[in-house]
Amino acid sequence: MSNELSRQQQWNKVLEITEQLKEMLDLDGEDWELMSSLVTQRQQLLNTYFENPLSAEEAESIATEMQEIIHSTEEMLQDGRNKQISLIGAVQQISTNRQAIHAYNKIQK
Repeated sequence: MSNELSRQQQWNKVLEITEQLKEMLDLDGEDWELMSSLVTQRQQLLNTYFENPLSAEEAESIATEMQEIIHSTEEMLQDGRNKQISLIGAVQQISTNRQAIHAYNKIQK
């Protein structure tokens, strides 16, 4: 797929996927499989894009966008960590509730 795209198309696709990932997180989506697939696809495009050295003009034109991608990625990772912590808390609460129910049932017998 990436071999068929021009260099500019590759870069535009990287930006498109980054935006799609941000939107998925903003909508509180939990389609982790799709998100993982998109991250992999974006990484492959970035690898292909940077296989050949950039001209000074290309480097200058993508510098700001690259910073935005890095910033977005950091935000997504932090959001993912926050969701993970939230899920761990929910699982721990379920476990505590189960233990309480089990103890209550033992008392009732």
